[in-house]
Amino acid sequence: MGLIDDAPRSATVVAIVPTECALLSKWDFRKELRHDPDIALALLPVLNERIRELEARLTQDRPADQAV
Repeated sequence: MGLIDDAPRSATVVAIVPTECALLSKWDFRKELRHDPDIALALLPVLNERIRELEARLTQDRPADQAV
C-alpha cells in the first residue's frame, strides 16, 4: 500500500530461508502503472476487498444502537 500513497508501509516481512527478492521503488511502480493500466485494474479488486473487510470489522466493533 505504501507504493500507492505516501503512508508508511502497512506490513513487514522476515525471510526464514535464503530468499531472492525484487526491489520496486514507488516511482518505478507508478511508471509501470502508466505503461500498463491493466496492473491498476488487477489491483482494484484486491484493494476493494481490503476496504470491505475493514468496513465489516468497524461494523462489528460498533454497538448496534450507536447513532451515526
